[in-house]
Amino acid sequence: MKKSLFKFAAVLAGLSLLAASCIEQETPQAPEAIFPSEVLQKTVVAGESVQIPFTANLDWEISIEGDGVLNYFWIDDNGTHESKVSGEAGDHMVTVQFSDEEELDNNRKCVVNLTMGGKTQKIAEIDRLKISRTLVVKIAEAFETAFRKVDGNYVYNDVPEGTTVKFISFPEEVEYTLPVKVQTNFDWNISTPDWVVCDVTEGKAGDTELVFSAVLSEAIAGGSVAQIKFVDASNTEAFEQFEITLEPFADRVEFRHTTTLGFNAEGQVMASTEYIDGGAIITVLAAEGYVIRALGFDGEWHDGDFADWVHLEKISTSGDSYLKTELWMLTVDANTSEERVADILVLPASLASLSAADLCVSDDGCPFKEEIQPYLLGRLTQLGAQVGPGEGQGVLMIDPAYDTYEATLKFLEDSWLKYEFETDQFYELVYTHEEWSETQILSSIPIASAQVLDFYLAPVEGSFWAETWVRADGSAFKVNYDLSSYQRVGAADEELVPECFVGLLDAEGNIIAVIDFKVDVEFAGDGEALTLEGEGGTAEKLSSGDMYYFIASEYGVEDVYDVNVTVANAVIKLAKAPSSINVYKVDMENGSMVSNDQLYLEGGMDNSFTCYVSKDITETTTWLIVFKDANWVNYLAVLFTYTPGQSAAPFSFAYPDYVQNATLSPYTGELLGAIKTEHYGIQESAIYELKYTGEPQMALINVPGEPFSNAAWNNYPFDPEYWLTYEMEGTNQMYVNITKAGESDWFVWNDASGMPSCVLVCTAEIN
Repeated sequence: MKKSLFKFAAVLAGLSLLAASCIEQETPQAPEAIFPSEVLQKTVVAGESVQIPFTANLDWEISIEGDGVLNYFWIDDNGTHESKVSGEAGDHMVTVQFSDEEELDNNRKCVVNLTMGGKTQKIAEIDRLKISRTLVVKIAEAFETAFRKVDGNYVYNDVPEGTTVKFISFPEEVEYTLPVKVQTNFDWNISTPDWVVCDVTEGKAGDTELVFSAVLSEAIAGGSVAQIKFVDASNTEAFEQFEITLEPFADRVEFRHTTTLGFNAEGQVMASTEYIDGGAIITVLAAEGYVIRALGFDGEWHDGDFADWVHLEKISTSGDSYLKTELWMLTVDANTSEERVADILVLPASLASLSAADLCVSDDGCPFKEEIQPYLLGRLTQLGAQVGPGEGQGVLMIDPAYDTYEATLKFLEDSWLKYEFETDQFYELVYTHEEWSETQILSSIPIASAQVLDFYLAPVEGSFWAETWVRADGSAFKVNYDLSSYQRVGAADEELVPECFVGLLDAEGNIIAVIDFKVDVEFAGDGEALTLEGEGGTAEKLSSGDMYYFIASEYGVEDVYDVNVTVANAVIKLAKAPSSINVYKVDMENGSMVSNDQLYLEGGMDNSFTCYVSKDITETTTWLIVFKDANWVNYLAVLFTYTPGQSAAPFSFAYPDYVQNATLSPYTGELLGAIKTEHYGIQESAIYELKYTGEPQMALINVPGEPFSNAAWNNYPFDPEYWLTYEMEGTNQMYVNITKAGESDWFVWNDASGMPSCVLVCTAEIN
């Protein structure tokens, strides 16, 4: 029994072991996690998202790590920001989103890890790199007399990298300034030398307008260069800099006299119609150390000494800088002898110590040296003690207020004219100006009237190339000439010096003085000083009529043109380049003229100017445009009349019947202000929009030619995206290719003077 039980127990134990062995062999092993074979590498920009697809064979968890988790990048889980997400086996997509905040100093690296079956492996590495600091400097555009403004705002020009700009000071201004616009993507502070002041010393990312000013002193009077440094507000080192040059101003001298430089024998100064007590008023803008000198002149030569009969008294000083404006009164002693003349010089400090002889070509007296001539203020003339006409003493003198040193008046003690007239008051007036000018002559005895006499000494009736106007009180008269009229009437052979005579009469009609008037110039003929380019107007040179005589006499011009246009951007071309342009609005009913900015001239290339008329002008309007030459003398006047007309649209569809989902029309969108600011002077009527409202059809457009430029393309730091391009079809047709919706950009066309003439804005509303 025991033996049987033992055997049964042994069998039972064996069966138990066998069963256990069978159970262990049938338990399945846990599967291994299968990870992606490659790590995704990606570089993104701020605001971009990256979708990471993966397949998980087990339950999984995705986590991200790196500096800036949840602040600069995160897992986007149905709109929530997470640093880890999990799920079950299968195909999945995880989105990693980066903040739209751009950084200047930090690169951000996001590492994406996948965990399955107790193991973790990197499956993606995404870099968002820091952006480069950028700084663009633009300077205000300068005219001859001021910085240009439109609607009260400065107009800025781009400054190419590496360009040195300069401080600007305008005539009669002592300040040296420079308005600047800076465009940055970082906050900044400004670092400048001690002699440079800026009204804004720090700024934020974006656009900032500021004005640099120079603090003038003797130490920098020879010129200097300022390094302007923009320092990142979060960094002590200078990020960007540019240079502003201050040109030498130690020898800068500007002057004018607001009264005449004519005096009578008693020492009284000639006012508008009479001699009065006091002196001539002189305004001088110059650096410290300048002097005013009077050098005697005997008609042909300087006498080699300073005129001790001329005196100066300082009246006032404006400002306390090294460069300042001062007011002087010039007076003379009474003259008991014959007429005397002195040239008035305003010399800078570098020339102040020169003797009278050093100012001339040689020691014995002669014309000024070439380097001295720019400092000549004017010629002072004082009448001599008068003993009455007919007794060998001159009674006439050129009014210094009108003298340009191209007219000379000489008293003739002996002349063949004395055999023709019962007086000994004979003069020779010689003018060496160009084809049209005038001078005013003062008289110490009353003049009732004047007559122009031909070469046979007979009075000239009607139009003639020389004319006179006598002042109402008889104290002065003007002599005017127009050589174009001289050629037309054939008064003499054009190769001869034009000559006629002027007789001055008293109240009884008696000749009291005779002037032999000559114009000693190389006769230039009737060349056109102005032409109108293109269609839409006419230009006619005037030679007679009330308006012609009024303009010619008031502005002393050489040529007067009547221009009539029906386009708001007419182009005129001048034979001679101007140094300055003044525009006056003409009130035809009242005959008045006032300064006006509703007509603006822009250009200068090849002396061509585009005359832009303000869009506010809706009816016929007339302006007077006066041009000055290099010597700041009026030489050309244009009576400019604009009558609004229907101008042809600059753009149109070449085949409108085949165009779908596209329109061409005048632009009125939100970019209008930016376009007008960027391309100042352009009229709204010349700004059009090409808009696609559906799938584009590559429409062919008629255009004025190949565009000058695009305003800008959307170029990202990586993978530039050229979404607006064009292709010319011949010379005056083009295709426009728009590949991105919701954006607008524009093409620009320039006119003959190089200025913007029309703009095509391109917009697509397609997806």
